[in-house]
Amino acid sequence: MKSIIYVMLCLLCWGCQKKPNMQALLHQAETLMYTRPDSAYTLLNTIEKPEHYTVEDYATWCLLWTQAADKSFREHTSDSLIRVAVHYFEKQPDRGRLAMALYTQGRVEKELGKTDQAIESFVKALDIAKKVEDCQTGFLASSQLGHIYAYANLPQKAFTNYEKALHFAQSAKDSVHLAYTHAYLGRVYGLQENWDKSITSYRQAVAIAEQVGHLPALRLGLNELAAVYSDVHHYKEAFDCLHRILDLSDSTSVNNRAATCLTIGDLYRKTGDYELAIPYLEQALHTTNLYTKQSVYQCYTYMYEDLQDYQRAVEYNGLYWSCHDSILRIRAQENVAEIEALYQKELTEQQLQSEKQLSRYKNLLILAIAGLLLISIRHYYRMLIQKIESALQKKADEKEKVAQRVHALEIQQKLKAQTFNKTEKSNERLTEQNKLLKEEIRTLKKKIEVWQSALNNSSDASDIRNRNILYRIHQCPFHLKEKDWDEFWVTFQDMHPDYVDRLHRKHPNLTKEDIRYCCLFKLNYSTEQISVLLGISKETVLRRKSRIKQHLNLDLEKPYDVVKYLQEF
Repeated sequence: MKSIIYVMLCLLCWGCQKKPNMQALLHQAETLMYTRPDSAYTLLNTIEKPEHYTVEDYATWCLLWTQAADKSFREHTSDSLIRVAVHYFEKQPDRGRLAMALYTQGRVEKELGKTDQAIESFVKALDIAKKVEDCQTGFLASSQLGHIYAYANLPQKAFTNYEKALHFAQSAKDSVHLAYTHAYLGRVYGLQENWDKSITSYRQAVAIAEQVGHLPALRLGLNELAAVYSDVHHYKEAFDCLHRILDLSDSTSVNNRAATCLTIGDLYRKTGDYELAIPYLEQALHTTNLYTKQSVYQCYTYMYEDLQDYQRAVEYNGLYWSCHDSILRIRAQENVAEIEALYQKELTEQQLQSEKQLSRYKNLLILAIAGLLLISIRHYYRMLIQKIESALQKKADEKEKVAQRVHALEIQQKLKAQTFNKTEKSNERLTEQNKLLKEEIRTLKKKIEVWQSALNNSSDASDIRNRNILYRIHQCPFHLKEKDWDEFWVTFQDMHPDYVDRLHRKHPNLTKEDIRYCCLFKLNYSTEQISVLLGISKETVLRRKSRIKQHLNLDLEKPYDVVKYLQEF
C-alpha cells in the first residue's frame, strides 16, 4: 500500500511541477528595458515555452517581449502576443501596467498599418495614464498620437497632443522628453508654415538637449532646424546646424556622417556652390546604406544637368537606377522572408494547439490519479486508525497493571521511610553542599558567557567585511575618494590578475579614466551604481561608455555591447 501511494505522489508532483526563476528573469529583463533593450530581448528569448507558466507570468512575458522588440527596432509581424497582455491586465487592479500594455499595443498596430486601432489604443493608454499620474506612459502615448496626426497632415490635432506630451514632460521634470517635445512642436509649426515659431521651438529643443548632453535629441533638433532654415533660405544658419552635427561625439558612425554630408552637399548644390558640394557628396558615398547612395547619385545627376555636363549626368543617373534595382531586390527578399516567417508562425500556432490539447489530456490524467490517490489514502488511514485504537486499548490495560504495582510500591516506601529518618540530618548537610556547588557552577557559566560574547565581538570576519571595499559598496554604494580607489585597485587585482595590463596592451588608446570605468563594468555595476561611485550623472556614464567604445576600436561586422565585451575580456 505504501509503495502504491509513493508512486502516485511522484506522478502527481511530476504533473504539477513548475520551471524555476521565471519571475526573477522577468524582473531582470524589466530593469534592462530602457538602458539595454537588446539584452532584455535576448534574456526573454531564453525562456522556453513561456505559455506553460502561470497566466500572470505569461502575460508579463508577452508585454516585456513586445516592448523589448519595439525598443530594439525589430520589425513587428503580429499583435497576438501584446493582445494576450492587454486582455490579462484589463482584469487586474494594476492600471499602470495596463496603460503600458495599451501603449505597446498601439506601437505594434501602428507599424502593422492598423492606424485607427493604434489611435484607439493610444487614447485608452493616455486616459489611464492621466488617472494614475503615469507621466512616462502619458508622454509616450500623447507623442505617438501627435506623430500620427502630423504625418496625416492634421497639424491642429498634432499640436494638441504634442502640448499634452509637453505637460507630461514638465510634470516629470524630464529634460530629454522636453527636448523631444519642443522638436515635435517645431514640426507642427513647420507644417503650418509658421517659420518663426518653428525655429524658436527647435532652438529650445537644441538648447535643452545640449545642456543634458543627449546626443540623439540634439541631432534630431539640429537636423530639422537646418531643414527649416533651408526652407526659408537662411543657408548660413542651416550650414551651421549641419556642421555642428558633424562635430558631435557620435558622428563617427559612417552611415550617420554620410547622411549629414549628403544633406550639406545637396544644400551647396541648391545654392550653386558646386565645388563645395562635391567633397561632401564624395564623403557621403562612404556608406553601406543604399538609400543614401541612391540620393547621392541623384544629387550628382541634378548637379551635372545644371552644369550641362550630360555625359556625367547620364553616368550618375545609371548608378542611381542601379541602386534602385538593388533596393527592390532586397525588398523582394524581405517579402519572401516575411512570408516564410508567417508560415512558420502558423506552424508554431498549430504546434501550440497540439501542445494545449496534450496538456488538457495530461491534466485529466492527473485528476484521475489524484482521485485514485485520495481513495487509497482514505482506505489506508481507516486501517491505520483501527490499528491505533487496538494499540491504545492494550496501553490502557498495561496502565492499570502499572497503577496497581505503583500502589504496592508506595506501601513499601512508607515502611522504609521510618528507617530514613535517622539519616535526614546528614542528607540536609549534603543538600546544602549541593546548593553551594550549583551556585558556583552558575557563576562559572555566566563568566563563560561573558568571555564567549567578548570573543564573538572581536571576530576577524566582521573586520574583514569592514575592510573589504567591494563588500561596503555592495551594502551601500558611495562616492569613492582617492584612498578608496587605492584599496579598490588592490582588491580588483586580487580578483582579476593582469586584467588591466592585458586590456591596456590590446587597447592602448584607453586612458586611465577609461580603465577605471572598464573595471567597474567588469564587476557588473549598473549605470546608476557607477554614477554614485564616481559622483556623476547617469548621462555622463553613458557618454563615457560611448567614448570607450570608440577607444576600443574593434573591427567587428556587427554592433557589439561594450559592457559584455569588457566582462568577457
